[in-house]
Amino acid sequence: MKSSERLREKIRAQDILVQFLKEECFDHDLVVMATIILCELLLEELRLSGNQEVLDELKELMDKLLGIAKAQSSYWLLAEVYVFQSRLCLLELDLTKAENLMDQALILAEEKGLNKLAVKIYNEKVYFDNQVNQWDHLIERKAPLNDRLDLIQLESLLERMAYKKLDNSSFGFTCKYLPGF
Repeated sequence: MKSSERLREKIRAQDILVQFLKEECFDHDLVVMATIILCELLLEELRLSGNQEVLDELKELMDKLLGIAKAQSSYWLLAEVYVFQSRLCLLELDLTKAENLMDQALILAEEKGLNKLAVKIYNEKVYFDNQVNQWDHLIERKAPLNDRLDLIQLESLLERMAYKKLDNSSFGFTCKYLPGF
């Protein structure tokens, strides 16, 4: 349903995922995957609607993933959530908080020996540093949400998180059973 071109199917997928996440589930791998997939769907909705409520829902889901990452000592997920939160701060034009979260992600990845992730985060940080003037310009002109969404590339980050989770998961099935993967 998530991969469908029909908006009705995507809405139905969202409803199913929301219902699943409301239930008590002790399989953190499934909760993380469902949350990431729901974030992808919400991101599409945010692009279409520009609705602040959708952005708030994305932030709540990231807070939930943050809690899971901390509880499970999943440092790669924790670092990825910090990066995602950093990008959400960029979306809200809070450059200082965005930079602080990116620094947190980089420090964590380096301290925990997540070298490949640390390199990716470092490259994102360099990219951000090179675009500070562009972000300042967006702040000055109060750029619309879609202009800002195009710059932060949240979809690619969610994709990276999903595939990394599949690589490290304890699922008893292959990714062909997860729609859209």
